[in-house]
Amino acid sequence: MITAGNAEKGYQLYKENSPQIILTDLMMPGVSGIEYLDLIRSEDQTTEIIIITGYGTMETAIEALRRQASDFLTKPIDFEALNQVMRRALIHLYRKHKITENYSILEKQTHEIASYQKRVEKMVYNVPVAFITYDTEGRILRWNKEAERITG
Repeated sequence: MITAGNAEKGYQLYKENSPQIILTDLMMPGVSGIEYLDLIRSEDQTTEIIIITGYGTMETAIEALRRQASDFLTKPIDFEALNQVMRRALIHLYRKHKITENYSILEKQTHEIASYQKRVEKMVYNVPVAFITYDTEGRILRWNKEAERITG
């Protein structure tokens, strides 16, 4: 856990440490928690940002969530509520990680399939038997070298 006394120091520590979860107060010296949230979100959409305030109104909570805060807590902090919010943040991080991981796997597999498809098409094009494929309306989709030779 890293702590900062103001948004400027918090931003500096964020840049140096790339935390996955940030808890920030709504009222800080210099800038508001909403402005700090906007600053982080302009660079990072994945960090979980939880706004904490002693001045919580429904409008403020809605504004924080609209600006992509992960959650919103009011002071005094109920540690059971904080525990639940942190648990949700960890679950979100885990899901984002799995999505990124699965996307990388999918990209790799898509590349492998495209490579395999090119090899198969090259093999089919070069077989010594005429090969022509049609769609359901009778339009020619593909043909190979031998089909070209026969049909001219």
